[in-house]
Amino acid sequence: MNNETIKPTIPEGWTEWVYSDEKPYPETLDTKVKVLFADGEETAGGSDVGFWQEVIGEAPNSWNTNDFNWKIIAYKTLGEV
Repeated sequence: MNNETIKPTIPEGWTEWVYSDEKPYPETLDTKVKVLFADGEETAGGSDVGFWQEVIGEAPNSWNTNDFNWKIIAYKTLGEV
């Protein structure tokens, strides 16, 4: 089994994320969110949606990536920044 076939359960209160060209990121770029990655890790604090859209160092645009370690599968809104 490879990493792509592993998908953690999305906890209650989280919104599943699926990228599309029509909706390249959720909410607004200023909305503060916690994110859940494909490997089951979640961020401890909140960052704005725009932070996860930027390419930072080796980290890709996490809203649209095939990189299993950085792929966002769900988010939880925390409000506007």
